[in-house]
Amino acid sequence: IKAPFVVNESYPPGSVPMNVYYLKGFTPLVKKPKSPRAALEYSLLLPAESANPVFSDSLKKLVLQKFAGHPVRMGDPDKVLLGMQQVYFENYISSNESIYNRVQGMNFNWESVKTMNILLNGNNLLSFYIESYAFTGGAHGLQSRDYIVTDLETGKVIGLSDLFSPDYEA
Repeated sequence: IKAPFVVNESYPPGSVPMNVYYLKGFTPLVKKPKSPRAALEYSLLLPAESANPVFSDSLKKLVLQKFAGHPVRMGDPDKVLLGMQQVYFENYISSNESIYNRVQGMNFNWESVKTMNILLNGNNLLSFYIESYAFTGGAHGLQSRDYIVTDLETGKVIGLSDLFSPDYEA
């Protein structure tokens, strides 16, 4: 049974519109059949323009820096993702090519998956996490999550010290 439906994008007051950026790619280690390869998949949600362009830019910059894992120049998000891909593939080839040409039979495949997930986009809060998975050889890959909460009225990142009384660590 088929049932028609319509999906409408809606952002109530106290939330921020988001744009989706996606990149998937791979590169072989060497130029021959059945070469090992590095593969990646990036999925980024980035705040769209809002009524306050200064705040929009600072929020975009924060999200891009958290996603990239280092400071980035503001610009085209697609170019930022392509730059991340280029660095990843260059590191893959420079780390493995000479070893692969000397030692056959080892697994030289790499994988990187990075996604941004929204937990809350409302009540003047944006709560999200960036999940990263990387496999660069060995028994298993490494997975991590980095959680961030921002106040959409002030643009401030909300930390534990903003939520708990002093000396909460004890």
